Amino acid sequence: MSVKILNLLPVTGDVFTPEMFKYMRKYLEPDTEVQTYQITSGPPSIECEYDEALAAPDVLRLAKQGEEDGFQAIFINCFGDPAVKAAREYVDIPVFGGFEPATHIALGLADSISIVTVLPNVVPNVEGRCSFFSKKYKNINNRSVSDSEPKHQARKPAHRRQ
Repeated sequence: MSVKILNLLPVTGDVFTPEMFKYMRKYLEPDTEVQTYQITSGPPSIECEYDEALAAPDVLRLAKQGEEDGFQAIFINCFGDPAVKAAREYVDIPVFGGFEPATHIALGLADSISIVTVLPNVVPNVEGRCSFFSKKYKNINNRSVSDSEPKHQARKPAHRRQ
């Protein structure tokens, strides 16, 4: 059964390459139809909350257009999930971004996770998104601030004691 997915780019910059599309395709069923829409009004990249706010109106416009064009789901192609929640309220088809699904999968595979980003000014956005998950999962971005050994050493499990 063929599925029609809208790949919605929430930036005006020239960011989506043929290599990225090829990489994305390898995770989809062969009969999945994917088309890309890109905003025409908004920031060239998403690097902070302000950029997300600038992108949101055109993201919502294109989400509605995608629904009207017969898409069955919308992927807002950004790890920051700009306007994902608003688009879910606005259209009657599934909408997802990059952050939430990736974080759910990572937390299903590990007891704790860390998220590495390319720009320092993106860290507050990621931390804000992690705060939602940290209420449910306690070990997100759990890192030591010191190289010293803890004063209290945990006991080894019985099967590991000698």
